[in-house]
Amino acid sequence: ISDNEKIGFITEEKAVEIANEVLVKLGYENQKFTKVSLNRGYDSEYSKHYLLKSENILINLNPENGELEYFGDSSIINKNIKCDNISEDEIKKIASDIYSELEIFNENDNYEIVETKRQNIVSGKNINDVWQVSFAKVYNGNYDKTNISTIAFAVVNNDIVIYTITGKNEDKFDNNPIIISKEEAIGIAKNKEKEFSIK
Repeated sequence: ISDNEKIGFITEEKAVEIANEVLVKLGYENQKFTKVSLNRGYDSEYSKHYLLKSENILINLNPENGELEYFGDSSIINKNIKCDNISEDEIKKIASDIYSELEIFNENDNYEIVETKRQNIVSGKNINDVWQVSFAKVYNGNYDKTNISTIAFAVVNNDIVIYTITGKNEDKFDNNPIIISKEEAIGIAKNKEKEFSIK
C-alpha cells in the first residue's frame, strides 16, 4: 500500500491503541500483538484493513476511522466448551451488551437482532457449543441481508468466552423514501405487461 493511499488513515500506533482498548473491553489481559500490518482487503482493491495478531487473537480495523471490523479468538478451537444452560433472551442481552460496550453501532444505525441460534464448532476431537447472534440493519421494517454483524460466543460457568465478532458492514445505502404508492406501482406494472404482450 503506497504512502499516497495511506493519507487520511490512522497511524499504526493508533491502531494498536484502539485494538488494546477492544481487548480491555472484552476482558483480555496481558496480550501483546506480534504482528501489525496494513493490508489490502481480499474483497476489493479499494478495501484496506489494519490486521493485528497475537498468539490467538486477530483484530481487523478500518484504517480510515479505526472501527472494529473483526475480532477472533482462535484459542476456543483447542477447548471442548459446553455452554451454560441459559435462555435465548439472556443470550440476546449479552450480545447487545458486548456490541454496546464496543460501540459498534450508534443510536442512528438501526441494527436489530434478526437471528439467534446455538451451534457446534468442531475442530479435531473438540466440539465447542456456542451461540451465534446476528444483527442486521433495518429499513422500513425489513432487514438488509448485506448489512449483517454477527457474534459467536459461549457462557461457561458464568464467564463469557468469545469466538468471533464482526463489525458493521461499511456499505452505505440510503434509506430512500417510498416515492410512489402501491396502486401506482401496480398500474405501471400492468401497463408494461400490456406493452410486452402487444410485441
